Amino acid sequence: PDPAGTYNSRAYVHIHNGNLQLAIDDFSTAIQLNPDSTYYSNRANLQVTLGNIDGAMNDLDQAIVIDPDNDNAYILRASLHKQLGDQARAFDDYTNATVANPQNANAFHSRGHIYREMGDIDSALADFNTAIDLEPRYATYYNSRSSIYQELGDLDGALADFNMAIRLEPENANLYNGRSYVHRVMGDLDAALTDLNTAINLEPEYETAYSSRSHLNKALGNLDRAIADISEAIRLRPTYSNYYLTRAIDYLETEQYALALDDINTFIEYEPDDAGAYSIRGVIYVNLGETEKAIADYDYIIEELTEPGLLNVTAYINRGWAYYEAGDYIQALQDFERVIKVAPDQVFALANHGITLLHFEEVELALIDYQRLVEIETTQP
Repeated sequence: PDPAGTYNSRAYVHIHNGNLQLAIDDFSTAIQLNPDSTYYSNRANLQVTLGNIDGAMNDLDQAIVIDPDNDNAYILRASLHKQLGDQARAFDDYTNATVANPQNANAFHSRGHIYREMGDIDSALADFNTAIDLEPRYATYYNSRSSIYQELGDLDGALADFNMAIRLEPENANLYNGRSYVHRVMGDLDAALTDLNTAINLEPEYETAYSSRSHLNKALGNLDRAIADISEAIRLRPTYSNYYLTRAIDYLETEQYALALDDINTFIEYEPDDAGAYSIRGVIYVNLGETEKAIADYDYIIEELTEPGLLNVTAYINRGWAYYEAGDYIQALQDFERVIKVAPDQVFALANHGITLLHFEEVELALIDYQRLVEIETTQP
C-alpha cells in the first residue's frame, strides 16, 4: 500500500474536476505521510495556479532540499524568480536544472531566454541549439532560435527554423505571423502576405496578425485593405493607442481628414505628451482649412513639448507652412528662417522659404534658395 501516492493521485482527480482546494489538501496529506520532493513540487505547481507565490516558493525550496537533483523544481522556481524580476536567481536555477538533468531540453531553452535578455546572444544560441538537439520535435525551440538568427542577420537560418516549426505545428498561427516578418525583411512580400492570410484563417481573432497585414498591405500600396485590417485590430484591442495613430496616418494619406482627426484625437487622449501626434494633427488641421488650430498645436509642441534650448525643426517647418496656408507670409518666413539659421541644408525649410519669398516678389532671393537645393541634391548620394 502507498497511502501517500494515493492522496497524490487523488489530488489530480480534484484538479481535473476543478476542486483545487481539495487537491491542495490531498497534496498536503501526501506530504505529511511521505515528505517526498515530488509531492512538494506538485503542490507548488498548484500554489502557482492559485496565486500563492510565497507558498509555492516554500514548497520548491523544500523539494530541492530533499532532492537536489529535482530538475523540474529548479525550473519552476526559476520561472517564479523571473516573474518576480530576479533574473540572477532565475539564471542560477535554470543552470542548476541543466546540471541536475543534462537531458532536460526545457532547462536549456529557458536559460537561453535569460542569456538573450542579458545580451549574450552567442550563449543563447548555444542553449537553443542544445534544446533542439535534445528535443528536435518541439516547435517552440525552433521559434526561439529563429529570433536569435534574426538578431544575427542570418535570415536564411531564421526562415529554415520557421519552416521546421511550421512542419511540426502546422496549425500554429503565431508561427505563420513570425515567418511572414522574415519573408518581408527578405523582400518576398507575396510570401509574407500568404503567411499572414494563413495566420488569420487559423485564428480569426488574431489582432497582431491584422496589424502586421495592415502594414504589409500599405507597403504593397493597398491602402484600403490596410485601413480595413488596422480597423479590425482596433476592434480586437480598442485600448491600444498605436493602432489609432497608424489608422490616422492612413486616413491622412487617403485624404479622409475628418476620420484622421478622430483617430489622432483618440491617440492624443492616450498619449498627451507625444509631440509627433500633435504634428500630425497640425497637418490634418491644415488640410481641413483650420490653420489656427494647426498653429496652436505647433505652438504647444514648441513651447511645452520641446526641451528648453533645443530647436524643434519639424515643428517650426510645419508651423511655417500653417502660417503660409493662413496667408501670414511674414510669420511663415520667420519660422523657415529660424530653421535655416541652425540647419542651412534643411531642404524643406529652403523649399518653403523660397516659395514664400515669391509672394513678396523676391525672385532673386527665392532663386538663391533653389540654387542651394540643387547643390544639396547633386552632392548627396
